[in-house]
Amino acid sequence: MARDDDLIQRAKAGDQEAWRELYRAHAGRLVVWLHTLTGGDAAVSPEDLASEAWLTAADKIGSFEGSSSEFAGYLFGIARLLALNDRRRAGRRRTSAADPADLTAMSPTTEPIREIEDMSWIRSRLAGPSSLPDCLRKVSSGMPETDAPDQ
Repeated sequence: MARDDDLIQRAKAGDQEAWRELYRAHAGRLVVWLHTLTGGDAAVSPEDLASEAWLTAADKIGSFEGSSSEFAGYLFGIARLLALNDRRRAGRRRTSAADPADLTAMSPTTEPIREIEDMSWIRSRLAGPSSLPDCLRKVSSGMPETDAPDQ
């Protein structure tokens, strides 16, 4: 197995400049490569997957052994697994991108609370316990069910 080079050792030690160098070397290619993968959730962008890949790589850098050039394979492998997980998740959810104009067309034409208030059966239930039958009124007021009159 290859030994860690200086850049990877510094990144493992938490050196921010080492992480900047790794990011400059691989970030652009990673996002471009993720754009070529298709079939994922429309709500998850390649930039989102790249961010997740970087966070995972930073979290797991301690288990990585290799040079800074081999880090690209490590990072892209993480991103590939995240993209596959995203594709599986999208298959279960079946989400698709929506045009914001379509969303405004789908908004309710009236206020939902007014629609509810217009329904007489709900109004009668909202009127309080007096609108309930005796047996239900006693139960809802905390009295034992056995106190309800026999039918």
